[in-house]
Amino acid sequence: MNSYISSFKALIAALAIIGTIEVSYAALAPSSPVERSGYLNWNFNSVELFHKIVIREKLLSALRDRPDVIQVGDSSGLHGIVPGIVDSYLGGLRYENLSCCANTGFDGYYTIAEFALRHVPSIKVVVVYITLFNTPRTVAPTDLAFVGGEDRLRTAFGELSPYMTPPTLAARQDIVPPVYTLGGSFFQRGMQAIDAYWPELTSSLRASRGWLPENDVNYTADKQGELLARVCGPTDVGDRQHNDWDFVRDAFTVPRTPTDIQLRRLAALAARHGAKLILMFQPFPCRNMSEPFLSTLKAEIAAVKADYPNLVVPDEALLEPWPRQWFVTPDHLRTGHEDAASRRLGRAVAAALGIPLAEPPAAPETRLVTLWSGDSFAAPDWSVEGMLLTAPAQGPGVIASETATNGWHYLRTALAKLPDAVYQVSVTFRIVGKRQLYLEFQSLAAPVIYPAVQCDPSARSSRRTVGVLDSKIEALPDGVFRCTMRVKLASPGADLKIGLTPRDFDRGPYAGDPRDRLELLGFEFASVNDVR
Repeated sequence: MNSYISSFKALIAALAIIGTIEVSYAALAPSSPVERSGYLNWNFNSVELFHKIVIREKLLSALRDRPDVIQVGDSSGLHGIVPGIVDSYLGGLRYENLSCCANTGFDGYYTIAEFALRHVPSIKVVVVYITLFNTPRTVAPTDLAFVGGEDRLRTAFGELSPYMTPPTLAARQDIVPPVYTLGGSFFQRGMQAIDAYWPELTSSLRASRGWLPENDVNYTADKQGELLARVCGPTDVGDRQHNDWDFVRDAFTVPRTPTDIQLRRLAALAARHGAKLILMFQPFPCRNMSEPFLSTLKAEIAAVKADYPNLVVPDEALLEPWPRQWFVTPDHLRTGHEDAASRRLGRAVAAALGIPLAEPPAAPETRLVTLWSGDSFAAPDWSVEGMLLTAPAQGPGVIASETATNGWHYLRTALAKLPDAVYQVSVTFRIVGKRQLYLEFQSLAAPVIYPAVQCDPSARSSRRTVGVLDSKIEALPDGVFRCTMRVKLASPGADLKIGLTPRDFDRGPYAGDPRDRLELLGFEFASVNDVR
């Protein structure tokens, strides 16, 4: 017997050493289950995926904030529900938005909810907030790749994760960067700390407890209307049908839909933790939803409700049409309408919990206070890089033509002595050639690039980076466009750049073409509410 055991002495000794290291590290450097999950890869010469950063930050916040109500679901909730507004209906209870994206699928919603329920016993309600276009279905592997792959969430945060993620995994983010960068001797963006690489994203998620403004492509009003009209069709009915791949067979070969399977899983999970499950659908841009999809969905939900009394569906109709112009995509409300959506949800959660309705005051009306405006772009207020300025033959403004140099092409001005606040800049312009206009801020305090906006007159669209609160492009008479950007700036202020770019978010350097020019007609810089 002794000789048999002696064969494993080396293995036993190794396991003992590993165990000692893990126990010692856990005692000396305590970490949260999120930090030791290994969800982020920290791979050589690669950058973490946006959706993975969102999920990680939200789970860290849930452990820190200890909410009473959590929300999971697709990006309609990420961009549409502001926890602070929902809180005002809940009589002192605390709401946390853990929604990320449809890419996680309902299995991902389950994993996120289970993780939160396991670690935060105060949770009384799980809200599933989705759109009618994102009811349970089989998620394509390519979609799941955005959150790390089919099993990544389950492996990192699932019920078995505590046995698969030793404490020293939390040290990976401290050990790997100096190794991969040879002690910082060369730069790798993917090796930066999360707060340094995603400063606007992380600070926004933490401040809002999980809400982010939508950052979809925005179009001029006429084009936006055309795109949404195609979704609803001539009869104003959204089209969604059950497909063959929406059905799976159970052990008895009975076909079941993902709606039936996933809702039962979530309802059972909530019931095990003594919590309610509230199923809430985002308002809809069409007057109705195609049949028999809608009636089938209602029947499936009713069957689950019959077996799980903790499942609450505040709106049995499932569909609440809202004005089409309130939407930027079929799934996302345009920035500015999250207040109405959050209040709608707050009333529903309060009713489900038996909390008397006390309607909070309406949000204060937004007022723009112009701080600087004009049609002059001359020195000393403005400087130029890679552009030649000439006066127009008639009318206001300036014509800025690219020089043939290989570099950046923009005008710049310093906006100094600004208190921390939300600001809006708008520029009226024409473009001759194939370029796009961009607006970008750079902090005067540190070399941090603020979020940027691009406006493309040919596509009649505006795009923005994460952290921009709102942006839009407007078509004005005579081929003129207005590009608008709203962003939070920090003291002491920032440089504003107005420039040209040949493609989306590629602001240079590139070889200029004197045939491409920007006709700047005017600008306005304003505070959102008075900061003076």
